[in-house]
Amino acid sequence: MADTGPITEINLSKLDDTSSMKLSISLMTALGLGESQNQLNQLHGPFPVPSRKELAIAYPFTVQSSNSTDPRIQEYGRYCTLFLLFLLDTKSRVLANYNLIERILIRDITAISSQDNLTLDLIKTIYKNIESIISSAEGKSTPAAIKQSTTDLERIQIDHERHQVLSSIIRDVTQIQASLTALLDESMVFTDTPILEGAFYMRPTVKPEDFIKILPQISRYEKILARLDGEEKETMKEIVEVSVLVRIGNLFYWKAIKSQQVLEYEKAVEFYIRANQLKDDSVLYLTIGSIYRKLGRDQEAKNWVEGGFSRMRERKESIRISRNMLFGDI
Repeated sequence: MADTGPITEINLSKLDDTSSMKLSISLMTALGLGESQNQLNQLHGPFPVPSRKELAIAYPFTVQSSNSTDPRIQEYGRYCTLFLLFLLDTKSRVLANYNLIERILIRDITAISSQDNLTLDLIKTIYKNIESIISSAEGKSTPAAIKQSTTDLERIQIDHERHQVLSSIIRDVTQIQASLTALLDESMVFTDTPILEGAFYMRPTVKPEDFIKILPQISRYEKILARLDGEEKETMKEIVEVSVLVRIGNLFYWKAIKSQQVLEYEKAVEFYIRANQLKDDSVLYLTIGSIYRKLGRDQEAKNWVEGGFSRMRERKESIRISRNMLFGDI
């Protein structure tokens, strides 16, 4: 994340510059652009790569910045995301070794303290380590070099076996994410405008209601979710339900910005609130508050903004952005 928005710093894939940037913006947006600290240092996905047949898993992390002029980045670090792309025919091996891949990334990336240490050679080394995992006997055996360099092997095996339970769910989730991405490709036009000023704008031929059609698919996951507990259940609920609801809210919000229709703003708030009920998130609180401010509903705006900043304080997130700068004197 550069001071002006997402950029592709290192690209070892076959994606061209436009495709890699589209991947970066779409998935970094889905992951919250680093605003939520609980997204860091863990794998997310698989996600479909926009307009391509590959899949990607994402690993967000932060490094100390050496060249930022943004005081928030100087203090809290620069947000980065490593995307691992793989072909569809290797999906089963990737999922079978999902937890081991995550542990390799935790080991290699969390040791990086500065942006200057994030080099091409380091990314190549990570790539070779993970490629050796994916290439090993359909994922049934782990290369000796990886075993020797990975600590807590018993824990890895336990987590690996537990993750097998999730593999079928992740495959189904990938199918829904593919539907979402297809709709995004149809409904958005990619531009080079900085993301905070609107990196996408609506095609008039696609309506937010197209996304609403996907919601019934969520119900078939309830029985599967009932088999899970704790963090795993919340992760799956977030991938399926929260991401769908937030994307619908985004569509209504983008449409409202163009039309300035009160009804569109209210629909955006409706879906953001539904998403927030599933995942209590400070960014959603602030977004809802800013919309209520636009609608002139100052007391509701104040309640949501205060709730958002309260959660930011609780989670030790950045609170240096002036509320008056964002939302006016409320």
